[in-house]
Amino acid sequence: MISLTADISGLTKLERFVLAYRGRINHVTAYAINDAGKAAKQAVAERIFPLIKGGPTNWTKRGLIHTFAKPANLQSWVGFHYGKGEIEDSNFTPKANGIPSGRYMGINARGGDRRPKSTELQLRRSGVIRSNDFITPAKGGVRIDARGNVSGTAYQQMISRMRGFSADGSDQNSGASKRGKIDYFLRRDLGAAEGFIAKRVGSRPRGNTGKGSGRRGRPATVRYPRGFRPAFWIVDQPNYERRFPIRPTIEASFNRAFPPALRARVEYEIRKAR
Repeated sequence: MISLTADISGLTKLERFVLAYRGRINHVTAYAINDAGKAAKQAVAERIFPLIKGGPTNWTKRGLIHTFAKPANLQSWVGFHYGKGEIEDSNFTPKANGIPSGRYMGINARGGDRRPKSTELQLRRSGVIRSNDFITPAKGGVRIDARGNVSGTAYQQMISRMRGFSADGSDQNSGASKRGKIDYFLRRDLGAAEGFIAKRVGSRPRGNTGKGSGRRGRPATVRYPRGFRPAFWIVDQPNYERRFPIRPTIEASFNRAFPPALRARVEYEIRKAR
């Protein structure tokens, strides 16, 4: 989110006098700030959204907000929300457990190290991965949408199959029967930094050998598939380059739109005073 304020030093002495006499200086300024803020928001939608791979999700679109300046507080915000404290008067209602769009849009705008996601924090707390590990989806091992994302349901399923929910006695961790249908496991050499979370694939044992069958071999219990493939790579902290010029777009658009917006509002008030 970028805070926007405005400079009205370009008004003439007569205009200032008329507006002050009518008690309208702050009202006029607030209107002009809001007009320019809406223009800046629209500029982000038109310039930045086409740069997003696969296009923006509805959540990202709704996360682009503009807060309105008031006569008592001549300040406006334009950008992607980070939390409840920055969305007042923006007509944006966050959903429970939704990742604020400001987090992922912000890292793409400024570059730098990615913060751990809730999935990674959960796997760390339960000891599935190390305290400094991150995960990224492996192509072909888990379904990735056109935007390069994995669904929340797939992440939850993986954590459950890995018994990664850390609360004692948690019933969110899957038992053997569910893991027999879809299962994941950790594969990493002892002491190695690299590794991956594997998904079991392939044919299943028939379960017609072992004790009582008259045939040699180990009996199949949960009938895990015999093969596997990487589903999530275990990696060092991902680092992103700057991709989206969000701040320059907002500032340039606002600075370009504010002077004519202010002039239009002032002239309207002057006409009313005549």
